[in-house]
Amino acid sequence: MEEYKSYDEYKDSGIKWIEKVPKEWEIIKAKNTSNIILSNINKKTNKFEPEVLLCNYTDVYYNDYIDKKINFMKASTSYDKKQKLSLDVGDVIITKDSESPDDIGIPSYVKETNENLVCGYHLAMFKPNKDIILGKFLFRLLESKLLREQFAMKATGITRYSISLHTIKNTIFLLPPVKEQQKIASFLDQKTAQIDKIVNKKENLIEELKEYKKSVITEAVTKGKLGNKYINEAGELVDEIEMKDSGIEWIGEIPEYWDVIRWKYIIDILTDYSANGSFADLKSNVTYLNEPNYARLIRLTDLRVNLNNDGIYVNEHAYKYLSKSKLFGGEFLIANVGAYTGHVEKMPNVNYRCTLGPNMFLVRFNSLVTNEFMYYASKSKLIVSQLDLYKNSNASAQPSLNKSDFQSLVFAYPNKKIQVIIKKLLNKKVKKIEKAIESVKESLEKYKEYKKSLIFEAVTGKIDLRDYELKGGKENAE
Repeated sequence: MEEYKSYDEYKDSGIKWIEKVPKEWEIIKAKNTSNIILSNINKKTNKFEPEVLLCNYTDVYYNDYIDKKINFMKASTSYDKKQKLSLDVGDVIITKDSESPDDIGIPSYVKETNENLVCGYHLAMFKPNKDIILGKFLFRLLESKLLREQFAMKATGITRYSISLHTIKNTIFLLPPVKEQQKIASFLDQKTAQIDKIVNKKENLIEELKEYKKSVITEAVTKGKLGNKYINEAGELVDEIEMKDSGIEWIGEIPEYWDVIRWKYIIDILTDYSANGSFADLKSNVTYLNEPNYARLIRLTDLRVNLNNDGIYVNEHAYKYLSKSKLFGGEFLIANVGAYTGHVEKMPNVNYRCTLGPNMFLVRFNSLVTNEFMYYASKSKLIVSQLDLYKNSNASAQPSLNKSDFQSLVFAYPNKKIQVIIKKLLNKKVKKIEKAIESVKESLEKYKEYKKSLIFEAVTGKIDLRDYELKGGKENAE
């Protein structure tokens, strides 16, 4: 990694968690650099209002730059709001609400726009005073650990977090002279582009390995095939076996001794959080708690990090009230609404009381199948494609699944003896693929951390870039 010089002189910032800053830099509040506006334009369309293109939360969350390549949603708003929340080149937008405090304050720089593009709901818009702060520098400053940690620390909420306009306006900025801002921004544009190129290659490799893993699982749980070998009825690996038509076009052939059945015949229990009572009863009997208590409420966001996060808890009364959705380990938990609809996780075995949170189904299978085989089956292309079809066909504003969707799922069914054999063989094969994925992920994280570190050091004055020569010459710095 390249080494950079530091400034000759620093001064005490007077702020404990910032410490020293370059002598010529200012400590300033965000409100003194930009006009900051919270958006309240929703996704609805009213034929009596002017049509607009809506820059939504996901447009900001997933893109460093807002440009014309993005397929913006069409909506409408009042003339006043259209004028107030229109986006101009050089503006910066941040997320102000999220399910996690770590996702508060994610920025995006407006690189291209048009007269109808406006800032959408759950976002805050910065219109920088260009005599004080440049949009590109502001973007990098907001992207830095310095700002992200301030936002995360001040976010409020339990299941959904938010920051107020007052908080955003009073956030502390470090401000170099405008000329230095340009140098810093241009340096970071060039360096982060180089890092992003490497990151993209590694992310693509991870996706290829994941797709290969899914293909391996799919062949095993639908064809009894691993590599170039098949599992015969005796459980032996052989070169070929007799196949039969499954009777379902999109499944194709399956081993002659297998069957095709629906999930409704193998499900023992299918329930969810709302099965415990009406919305009013749930509200009066269940209170979410931030600190550890009698039992932990399990959410999808917890399962995605294997419960290695700060959880939400309930007291003894609430736990007993939620008796229909208690968790003991080994249950299948499936997201049934929102962006992760259809995502399947298996409840880990833990040594504390747990109960199911909202927006997931709890499934326990009967004795016809093993949990391990069904977990692999749920990750196969066969099941994933059916879940994708169902979740997008329900008449709701966002992806969703109902109980009958799960009961209707079709899969290729071998006897339990073969299920156990497939599980053992897949464990070995999948473990090797996952090891390769983890190796690439480790390398990927190092580059991501390097990028964060470089941005932090540049926008906090830990490195002096005033005389740094960009590759490609001076024009890149202008």
